[in-house]
Parts: sequence; structure tokens; C-alpha cells
Amino acid sequence: MQPRTHRIKTLSGLEITFRDIRMNEAALLAEFMRSSVTSQTIASIYVPSEKSEEKWIENAYESKTDFVMGVEVDSKLIGIWSAHFDGNNATTGSMITIADYRGKGIGSVAHMFRNWYLFTQLKEPRFKLKSTVHWDEKSGLINPASRRTLEKSGYVQTGILRGEHFKSGRLTDVIQLECYNPWLFNPYDYEGEVQEAILRTVSALKFVEENKVLV
Repeated sequence: MQPRTHRIKTLSGLEITFRDIRMNEAALLAEFMRSSVTSQTIASIYVPSEKSEEKWIENAYESKTDFVMGVEVDSKLIGIWSAHFDGNNATTGSMITIADYRGKGIGSVAHMFRNWYLFTQLKEPRFKLKSTVHWDEKSGLINPASRRTLEKSGYVQTGILRGEHFKSGRLTDVIQLECYNPWLFNPYDYEGEVQEAILRTVSALKFVEENKVLV
């Protein structure tokens, strides 16, 4: 994995940097993952250590199928996004871990940037991106904010995975969403929600192109 730094400046003047995770940030990543807020919004019961996060960063640099970038605002690492490719399709995830930076549109820009990067900056064409969001009505364990930010960048719900995780003392459900590469999926070949989602992806990629800052 080659060192990468990209910067986007939004119309509101907010500047967001996407760059590689640094080895000395392993302890911070472990703290992110152990936070009670994070543990309630991601589909994981894994409790990381600083050592395990160091290994994760090292593997990310060596991998040809995994992509990871930090999200930085005000010279501070506030979150990450990641993607794991299986063939031409990827499972994606992201999180903004510092509460003061939530609700400012940073998560939406992170999704848009990630989709732009994976669809336009890699040598091989990528077909679609997949993600999941907790949506378990019985336990009340739902994550509407994550769903909204995914949909804004072009994801569309494709199904419900029942009993996908064990969380809060019970098996819980998640909804599955997919985002389609608009250079391979012509939106006008589809109807309804799928067409609307692909058109949102087109808008998201355009937003990134128009708001990139040279670094």
C-alpha cells in the first residue's frame, strides 16, 4: 500500500483529510473500538488491544485486498474507513469515533470519498460495495444515522440478515445495503430505489471531484 493523502474542503469550509493510519496510532484505534458508543453501532464483539491494532495496521499496508484510511479533522484522527475486497466486490465500513465531530456531515463525506476512491482510483474495475447496519427492532438496537449517511452516498437496502450477530444478550439482525459502480451499472437500466441510489452515487463522486484539494 502506497502512502496516500487526500483532502476535501466542503462548501461550509470544513476541511477533511483522508490519509493512511500511522503505526503510533494503534493505541488510539484500540480506544476507539473499545468505546461504549462504538460498540453499540458496529456489528462486532471483538475487543482489540494496542498490539492487535498494530498487527492490523501492518497487515493493511501489506494487503492487496484491504484498504484502510484515517479520517482527520483539525489535525486530529477522528475516525477511519475500510474496505475488504473479495474479487471485484468489497465489504465496507467506517466510523466517526469522537462525539464532538458527529452530526457535522463528516460521516457522509467519508462515505462519498471512500466510494470515489474505490470506484475511480484502483487499477481494476470494482463492481459494487456492501455494508451492514444494525436494525433490530425487537431489541431497539438500530442505527438510523449510519443508514442515512450510507444512503446519501448511494447505498440502497437489499435485504435483512436475521440473527447475524450476538449482541446485547441476544441474536440481532442487520440490514444489508449495496452501492453500485455507476460506470458499470447504468442507472437508466433500473427503476425505483435502485435507479435513485445509483444517481446518488453519481452525485457523490461528482461532489468529491469538485471539492478535492491538491496536497
